[in-house]
Amino acid sequence: YCVTWRVKAVVSTQSTGTRVPVQLTRRCVRFTSNLPPDGTAAEIEEEEYDDEEYPSDKYRRSEEMIQRFLRVDHAGEVGANDIYAGQMAVLGRSEVAPLIQHMWDQEKAHRAKMNELIGEHRVRPTVLLPIWRMAGFTLGAATALLGKEGAMACTVA
Repeated sequence: YCVTWRVKAVVSTQSTGTRVPVQLTRRCVRFTSNLPPDGTAAEIEEEEYDDEEYPSDKYRRSEEMIQRFLRVDHAGEVGANDIYAGQMAVLGRSEVAPLIQHMWDQEKAHRAKMNELIGEHRVRPTVLLPIWRMAGFTLGAATALLGKEGAMACTVA
């Protein structure tokens, strides 16, 4: 029976500001019963222990959770870069091109940071990255074909 949870440290991911627990400690009490074979009074033992696993079976260790967050953030930055690449392919010679290029340059800095973080934490990028990149470029080009307003609506979203 678990009685308390204590967060030992919390970090924020660079791109989204999401707060991620780095290490959790669970204070638990384990009750065991040794029933004698003759059915007489049972003896109950209480044992207190620390469990340093994340409470969910889905995220057994906090490092796995950090890796998942970084993988998603990295995919988002890659997708954003490809959206701008698609927009520049269509609107690269228009009056809105300098604005799109400026926003794209900011995204390039975000992507560089995410590339640094996934290398530092030894996180593999998502296996869907090739599809994601193609979809991002297509989305950017398609919204740019709608004109400046379509491109800006896509970047705001």
